[in-house]
Amino acid sequence: MVTGLRSMGGAWGAVATRIFASKKINPAGADGFIYGHWGPVEVQFLTVIVVVAFNMLLIYGLAKLVNKFWGLKKMIMLVVKDPDSQKVINIICQISQSRLKSGKGREVAT
Repeated sequence: MVTGLRSMGGAWGAVATRIFASKKINPAGADGFIYGHWGPVEVQFLTVIVVVAFNMLLIYGLAKLVNKFWGLKKMIMLVVKDPDSQKVINIICQISQSRLKSGKGREVAT
């Protein structure tokens, strides 16, 4: 949850910087959206999208790497210390593995 809040705050901050930009504050800069210039805001939107895509690819790649060498379940168990939570994680992993082996891994349960 913390990551989601920080990410959304960072994305809003990046875009809002260009929405409210003013040459009165920074004469070397450009006016933002509220002063009639849409161009800098488009660049900030594109920048935020590129950063989000890069982070998603990096996290996906790291998860694949961890899964290949150590296994995601083992890494999760190192983080989760509560025995009851570990039991739940074991059950979920067993169900997931059995569904994947039976070919039902992509179906939605009804």
